[in-house]
Amino acid sequence: MKNFYLTLAFMALYAIGFGQSGTDPIDQQEPSLEVYTTVSGMGDRGIQEIGEVYLDDIEDADEGIVVIRICVDANGQVTLAQFTQDGSTSSDDRLIAAAVNSARQFRFDRFLVDNHCGRITYNFKLE
Repeated sequence: MKNFYLTLAFMALYAIGFGQSGTDPIDQQEPSLEVYTTVSGMGDRGIQEIGEVYLDDIEDADEGIVVIRICVDANGQVTLAQFTQDGSTSSDDRLIAAAVNSARQFRFDRFLVDNHCGRITYNFKLE
């Protein structure tokens, strides 16, 4: 109920001229970018460290799926992180660069197989 009265008070102040002309503060919320990541093709190999996704400016950013082909050595280090159009729905260079940089940071369990390859799929969604 308290939030209801605060909302009414804000709306009343805005209606009598305390808001800036032509702008709506409710519509000026900062957009956020949600990123959902899926690793496939790595079998039972566990993930030791997940790469963080950094994107400096999300204004005018695209939404979509970016697929990165990865290969991992026997020590769990990513040796190849390369964009693939197969399965990707976005060609936004910023999203691709952020996904490639993130994929390079992944660390996997040690394994008997060297040059074990799979994919990391990044689903970027603006909220």
